[in-house]
Amino acid sequence: MRTTLNIPDELIKRVQKIYSEKSKSRAVEKALRELLEIYAGKKLSELAGKIEVELTPEEIEKGRTR
Repeated sequence: MRTTLNIPDELIKRVQKIYSEKSKSRAVEKALRELLEIYAGKKLSELAGKIEVELTPEEIEKGRTR
């Protein structure tokens, strides 16, 4: 999907360098995907200790072997 964005050249160049990408589109896509992964991880860590799990360690281990 084509989208027009106004992003400062220096920012794009930095992102291209970080991801070793010549393509601006590919560099921005990689950066956005990584940002979403980081965000999902933070949201998941916020749930730590807030969800009650009613499984014994044995039941958890049994589920891993399936």
